[in-house]
Amino acid sequence: IDRETKEAVTTLQFAESYGRKSDTLPTPCLWVGTSLGLVLLIPMSIPTDEQERQEDPVTVAPTGTVLMLKGSVLRFGFLDCGGAVINSPYEVWRDQHAPDDPDRPRKRKLVNFSPSSSQEASGDGHLAVVCSERQAKVFFMPSQACLYVHNITESSFVLRADVVSVCNSVCLACFCANGHIMTLRFALTLFVVVVETEVMSKAQGWCPEDCWF
Repeated sequence: IDRETKEAVTTLQFAESYGRKSDTLPTPCLWVGTSLGLVLLIPMSIPTDEQERQEDPVTVAPTGTVLMLKGSVLRFGFLDCGGAVINSPYEVWRDQHAPDDPDRPRKRKLVNFSPSSSQEASGDGHLAVVCSERQAKVFFMPSQACLYVHNITESSFVLRADVVSVCNSVCLACFCANGHIMTLRFALTLFVVVVETEVMSKAQGWCPEDCWF
């Protein structure tokens, strides 16, 4: 992060991804987006055994990988090569169905993530969708090749964005400061349709917090 230019972190995303071009399998990574439109990939080494997780530290090894967009980075999304959303593995800190015994020490329960059949091919690579205030890009991982670029808006800027499912399609939905909602639909050929719909502007009673994707 460049302090002299007052660069700041604007978004973070943990994901099973490829931190290096030479990686053959996805590993835990931290995706970092900044206010200057830079994306940093930081691979992480996380112990898998429960006992090791309590004793060994998590180590990180920045690779120097930097992707660039116009405007402040807002959102990351990950798709398999068929265009389906890749859900991140997760871990909960308590079992909701366990009896509430105050004398028994609480332990975090690991939730095993079982990818769907469409996600099992993640070893062959995946798509990373990155959205900023001005632009959306699709990168193929691990080669980091930019497959598609779309300038979302020139006269305004994006306030909120997310990768969502709409009418059985996966889309990138962007709520802009001028009151427009931009939706970019994913397909095997990537963003094949761009639809712009005008809604009430913030001055008419809307604000970014009212828009949930």
